[in-house]
Amino acid sequence: MKKMNCTASSKSVGNSRSAGKLHAVVAGGLLALSCSLLIMGCTPPGQPSARATRAYADGVMAYNRGDLPEAKTKLTDATVEAPELIKARILLGDLFRAEGDYRAALSQYEAVVKLDPYSSGSYYRLGLAYQFLERFLEARDAYMTSLKINDTDVDSHMNLGLVYLALGDLPKAMDHAKRATELDPKSGAALANYGVVLDAVGDAVGAERAFLSSLEITGDQPGTLLNLGQNLLTQNRGKEAEEVLRRLIKVSDSSLSRKRLGDALALQGRAADAIEQYELALKIDPNYFPAMNDAGRVMIQRYRAGLELEEPLRAAALSYWKRSLKVSARQPQVEALVKQWERGRP
Repeated sequence: MKKMNCTASSKSVGNSRSAGKLHAVVAGGLLALSCSLLIMGCTPPGQPSARATRAYADGVMAYNRGDLPEAKTKLTDATVEAPELIKARILLGDLFRAEGDYRAALSQYEAVVKLDPYSSGSYYRLGLAYQFLERFLEARDAYMTSLKINDTDVDSHMNLGLVYLALGDLPKAMDHAKRATELDPKSGAALANYGVVLDAVGDAVGAERAFLSSLEITGDQPGTLLNLGQNLLTQNRGKEAEEVLRRLIKVSDSSLSRKRLGDALALQGRAADAIEQYELALKIDPNYFPAMNDAGRVMIQRYRAGLELEEPLRAAALSYWKRSLKVSARQPQVEALVKQWERGRP
């Protein structure tokens, strides 16, 4: 199943909103929290103990001052003392999710939906954890339950669209991605992900419009710039792709962004400049074999353009491809290119 580089959205505590070829840009921001605690003292039946509420308060305060290890310790204490303390479980799950421990986050969110089965947000979080773990069928079911409770939830529609895209159901992906933009036309994330779905169904021009509209709202968001750059490459608009990808590198320099910029330069016939970008990609990540593969292809293009007289170009192409195969051996197309050009001619 192919990974998408789409923007998943996640909700922080208190119903605030922040928070993959196309990429999934998944952000997990949380907002500063207020404690909103129960009054300490005698604990009425069914309410958390004073010790649990104190641990929760300490966890929130630790979180707000940026001491995340202490926040997790105190929130864990709160859930041990009072397993039914939903807000402690939500924040603890969000903290686990933000640091990439999606299984631990899932454990908290599963407990939350058992405690609060009538909250759209509870099922949304559950779906998000499943989505990060690439358990797409379970993510689909969780988002659908969220929408049964609140059918106007923008983030559930948007992420359900991404899940359907991952499952290969393009009509349903389109339905939900589009619905998210209708519910909130000013959501940059919804527009960006709608663009991803439009690209997937072959509407490159519509996807370009969606990406541009998203960037007008969010500013230079790296994932959207990356997807727009790829969209323009698909349309064979190398110069415009170059401009977008140079904007991307200013905010997020990576092996992938350098490789895509190399592709844009190669599309314009600027072989030497393309090779320079592929080498910069490899400087960032020496094992980034897609840059090696495309550097080899550019070298062979130069070799053929020179009537196959400049043997160092052929040798350089073979060197890139063999280096790529050392990193990732299962590349039949690259293996075929090596065999083809070791003989000197196609």
